[in-house]
Amino acid sequence: MISTRTRGTSLLNYLRQKGIPCEVKYNFCRESGSGMYLQWVGTLEVYGKTFSGFGKTHKSTIDNLMELATPLIYSNIKPKGYAELLC
Repeated sequence: MISTRTRGTSLLNYLRQKGIPCEVKYNFCRESGSGMYLQWVGTLEVYGKTFSGFGKTHKSTIDNLMELATPLIYSNIKPKGYAELLC
């Protein structure tokens, strides 16, 4: 069992190890023209819901996606310390 301290890529690895269906997709976006920015845009599909996020690196993109999906994931896997988190 994991605890509520598990976040980001560690939480994603836990989902994969337990065989919980989750899919992460990336696209590299480059804005050319007046404003120049380079970033990764990603989507995470888990428990039938899709989350979108972005970051400058793959890891920062995953961290952003997992931050958005953490409440849904925790409500389904009930990690150690989850009851105290709800209070």
